[in-house]
Amino acid sequence: MKSICLLLFPVLAAAALAATPPAAKNPAREANSTRKAGAVAARPVIHLGLSPEEVMKIIGHPDNVEAIKTPAGKGERWTYKRLEKEWTDQIAATVDVVPAFVGEVMPNQGIGDVEVPHNHLEHVKLYQVSTLVFVGGKLVAVTQQPKKESQIEN
Repeated sequence: MKSICLLLFPVLAAAALAATPPAAKNPAREANSTRKAGAVAARPVIHLGLSPEEVMKIIGHPDNVEAIKTPAGKGERWTYKRLEKEWTDQIAATVDVVPAFVGEVMPNQGIGDVEVPHNHLEHVKLYQVSTLVFVGGKLVAVTQQPKKESQIEN
């Protein structure tokens, strides 16, 4: 009896699966998956040939604008300085030598010098500096470089 049940069980399970109708399409689910796929809209990108107004719409007003002369004529250099990250480190800036007891304590013995570090805080900021050059109302050059600024607190 057990062997008959064991033999029939896979056959019955396969028949039950075959008889199950395919899942009905869910329009809400399809619309949601379509929205997710299209949700990543293309972000505007800076490229050569853009006008100053187009650049300003994409990345905003520059931190500094400077008039320059180029072989192609008069132009402008725009500079953007954006903070990427900042942190604080503890550093040993100076070392003092002070008298202290070292070794055995006996009359006039065991006195020596010890180096004592003075710790200071260093505040560090890392910036991304972007420079854009416009000539004739069009973007002709772009450079980016990191800039590190640090300040030691006494």
